[in-house]
Amino acid sequence: MAGSLNTVLLALYKKKGRLDPHDVVEEASDPQSPLHSRFTWDDDVAAVQWRLQQARQLIRSVTIERIVAEDEEPKIIRAFVHDPANGGYLSVKDVATHVDVRDRVLEDMRRDLERLRNKWSLYESTFFAIAAEILSAEVAAESKGSVSN
Repeated sequence: MAGSLNTVLLALYKKKGRLDPHDVVEEASDPQSPLHSRFTWDDDVAAVQWRLQQARQLIRSVTIERIVAEDEEPKIIRAFVHDPANGGYLSVKDVATHVDVRDRVLEDMRRDLERLRNKWSLYESTFFAIAAEILSAEVAAESKGSVSN
């Protein structure tokens, strides 16, 4: 399947009615596919990359209970936080006690929150616009149907 990344993914979507990672990998396995270069085909390198991803997931899965006040339910939080400047993960305690690290982590979280807000706004307005177009088309079709009857 020739074409740009977008063209190939849209063609897969149209063919299957959804995008499934298995189908994308199958398409990308063809060296002529525009997707091919987006993957690591050396199994030794890919295995290391996958294990690093698994390690990240494992680190993020560790939680601790944080008791804020005796009359409140404990809050479950991650025990380790990603350090955006230096990579790797730091304990929540270390982040909380080092002002520069805490500020760096909070700034990274603020940027994540801003990206999420922007994404929410974009999708919310897009979904409402699409729904309005569909409703308008349905009303127009019903109007034509009642006029011709």
